[in-house]
Amino acid sequence: MATVGSGRPDVPGRSEPTQRSSSRPSVPMAVDLRRIDARKARFRAFMTLISVLLLLGTAVFVAVVLVRGASPRPRLDFVRMGSLEKTYPATALIVRDESVYLSNAKGFFRPMATEGSRVPANGLLAYVTPQDGIQTLKDLQNIDQQIADLQRDLLLRGKGQAARAIFDETDQNLSTLAERIRRTVDRSDLNGVSRIAASIGILIELRNSDLATVDFNDSRLDQLQAEKSALETSLGLESASMSAVSPGIVAYETDGLEGLLTSASVDTLRADEVQGHLGALSRRADTTRELEVGTPVLKTIAGPYQYFVLLATGVDASVFLKGNLQTLRFPTDGTGSIQAQVWRAENTETGALLVFRTDLLLERFSDRRAEPVVLVRKSEPGLKVPVASFVVFDRNLRTATLKIVTGGYVRLSEVRVLDYDREDAVVVAMPGSTYAIEENGILVVEPGSIAEGEAIG
Repeated sequence: MATVGSGRPDVPGRSEPTQRSSSRPSVPMAVDLRRIDARKARFRAFMTLISVLLLLGTAVFVAVVLVRGASPRPRLDFVRMGSLEKTYPATALIVRDESVYLSNAKGFFRPMATEGSRVPANGLLAYVTPQDGIQTLKDLQNIDQQIADLQRDLLLRGKGQAARAIFDETDQNLSTLAERIRRTVDRSDLNGVSRIAASIGILIELRNSDLATVDFNDSRLDQLQAEKSALETSLGLESASMSAVSPGIVAYETDGLEGLLTSASVDTLRADEVQGHLGALSRRADTTRELEVGTPVLKTIAGPYQYFVLLATGVDASVFLKGNLQTLRFPTDGTGSIQAQVWRAENTETGALLVFRTDLLLERFSDRRAEPVVLVRKSEPGLKVPVASFVVFDRNLRTATLKIVTGGYVRLSEVRVLDYDREDAVVVAMPGSTYAIEENGILVVEPGSIAEGEAIG
């Protein structure tokens, strides 16, 4: 049965629904939510600000790095004292007082003194063996070889221990001659090799002579020594001996210039004469063949000095004062540098004619008339700087301007250029310069990288 005034039928067992609660929160809860939203908004704004600042900082850093990389930093260096070294290659004509010895008999030449060794007056220089004594000479060489082989065999067995030092000394001298052979071959001087070979033969003979004094206590060796003594006596009777007239250094290189090139001639030698002698050097006689009487076979060098005469191009002779010491190098010989005294210097049309005197290398250069040489000239000492550091350079006036650091600022300094080459220059401060360069001062090596008056940070 429907209830009066109701639009819905009365459903049994179902009561009327209660009134719904409102969906809007209470006042305290709404306030809390607004506070949370505000804090979140402020945090987002703060993080956004931090991100923007980081981005701006990164951009500024990159810009600074790029700017610094684009503009070169000035390269600085300390100023040091120094000098320049210039080299002038030339060929030196070697001059000294020499005495030539001629063959005093017809026969084969047998040297008895090593090249470069000193002999006293009346010292034995060589033998000239006639044709009929050649077989005796060969027999003597064969006996020498047998003696040397037996001595080494006995030494290995523990006999004649005193001979070990003699063998070692000879081996050392032979090693030195072997090195000379290598250098001589490098110069394509085959005649020089034959001369050194003769010296090797003499060293072997000297070794055999020293070993003869050692008692090996062996009858076979005694018999060989007796045979050798007999052959030497026979060969000596058959051969003509040559002895030194005066003390000197032995050399087997004769060229016909010994009478022209003496210590007295170096004061009058002309440039054209020097060129002529260097271009027409003759060779010594071939002493491996039978010689005629009067053939030049050796010479001795007298006196304590030898002279190097050379023509150098690109150098002014006026800078070489007589009596001063000058550095000379010998690039093909390996002897290093020596100090030679300036004896003569004059300018010629073909270059500077220079004469240097020295008491060094007489024995070593005894077999030579000419030798490649490098003239080494050092400039006046001063402050050494790179040529690239010049702001302005007047080559005619020998003046330049540099950038130096004074009081933390870049300043211009005027200098006088003493000498220069492609890389470096030697300078001194110009008198009256406002900012004078000095040792241990700071130099701007690349002057274009910073302006004058700018501070060095």
